[in-house]
Amino acid sequence: MGNLYFGGARQKIPVLFDTGSPMVYVLNQKCDSMLCPQAAKYDTLASSTYKENADGDSEPLAHCYGQGCVSGAVSRDRVCFSDDPKQSCLLGATFLSVNEATDIDKDKFSGIIGLGPKSDVGRMPSFVE
Repeated sequence: MGNLYFGGARQKIPVLFDTGSPMVYVLNQKCDSMLCPQAAKYDTLASSTYKENADGDSEPLAHCYGQGCVSGAVSRDRVCFSDDPKQSCLLGATFLSVNEATDIDKDKFSGIIGLGPKSDVGRMPSFVE
């Protein structure tokens, strides 16, 4: 587990680095606190560089893994590895901005960064091509 920094304001989000999956997601402020009790959530409204439906499809994308499921919009924004403004960022990184979830209430992280190779699941956002 570690932290990544999302958006123009570099919002600190605790994430789980997962080598067995290509899926990249982060919980956003729309996710109900009963479904997503994690304290840190990505505030899409606070980022001037956030782009929702970045894949051109307004239909939500859902993905289940392990015990939980997440649903939201394929989105694009800046993702940084540090809060230091001198450090590099991924500009226009694609990820699932999650506004609905099930069975993730015990997770101590607010996102998953899949480091596995991209699958053939069309719209699934991945940092690794």
